Amino acid sequence: MEETKNTRLSACQNDMANILRGASITTGTDTATATAYLLAQAAKYNYPFGVELQLAVDDAMRTGIKLHGISDLLDEQVWNDLKELCKEYSYEDFMNVAALPALNTDRRDEWETPACLRDLAVRLLNVTANEKVADFCCGHGGVAIELAKAGLLEPVQGIEVKEQAAITAKIRALAAGANVTISVGDVFDVPNANLKFDKIFCNYPFGLQLRELGPKHEYLQTIAKEISGIAKATSSDWLFNHLLIDSLNVGGKAIGIMTNGSTWNTID
Repeated sequence: MEETKNTRLSACQNDMANILRGASITTGTDTATATAYLLAQAAKYNYPFGVELQLAVDDAMRTGIKLHGISDLLDEQVWNDLKELCKEYSYEDFMNVAALPALNTDRRDEWETPACLRDLAVRLLNVTANEKVADFCCGHGGVAIELAKAGLLEPVQGIEVKEQAAITAKIRALAAGANVTISVGDVFDVPNANLKFDKIFCNYPFGLQLRELGPKHEYLQTIAKEISGIAKATSSDWLFNHLLIDSLNVGGKAIGIMTNGSTWNTID
C-alpha cells in the first residue's frame, strides 16, 4: 500500500515538473513545493479547473503562506496546464507532494540536510515530549519536521534567514501536519531574544568566515572580545558552535554539522 502511494506521489511530482520544464521554468524545490501547494488549494473546489491563480494564492495566504511571487513564474497558460492534473490527482495527493522533499528538480537541494545525516541527528538528539527544541538554519524544514514526530508539547522552532527557503519549510510543515513553527530571522539574534532550548540541530552554511557575517551582530562582537586570537578569517563553524552552546538550557544537547577543514586548519 505504501509503495503504491509513493509511486503515485512520484508520478505527480514528475507530471508537475514536466509541465514547468515545458514552460522553461526551472524546477527548484521552492517552485515545486509552491506549485504543489497551489494545486492543493485549487483541488479543494468542486470545479478546480475554474480556479484562477490569484484565488489559489489568496487561499494560500489565508493559511499563512505568502506566495505572491509565484505569479511572476506561472502565466495563465501554465496554470491552466497544471490544473489539468486535478483530473488525476486529489487535494491529498498535492498536499502529500508538498510535504515531501522535491525529488524531480533541476537543482540539488542545498537547503535540505541529507536523509542519512537527518536520521542520525534525530536518533542522537532523542527528543522527548516536554523538551524545547529548535532547528537553527532550518532550510526547507526537513529535520524540524522529523524532530516534531516525537510528539512535542511545544512546536519545534525553525529559524531560517532566507525568506523563500522559510516559506518552503512552512508549506512542508503545514502539509505534513507537523508541530513546527518557522520564522525568518538570523540565528545570531537568538541570544538577544534570550531564548534557550533543550535540544538544537543546526546544519549551518559551510565555508563562511567571521568577516562575512558582518559587524552588525552584538553577539558576534561579544564573542570577539571573549575569545583571544579570534580573527576575521576564523571559520564561522566555530561561531555557530559557540552559539549552539550559549543557546542551550543546562543539560541540553546540540548537533552542528561542520566541515573537516575548520576542525584542523591552523587559523582556527
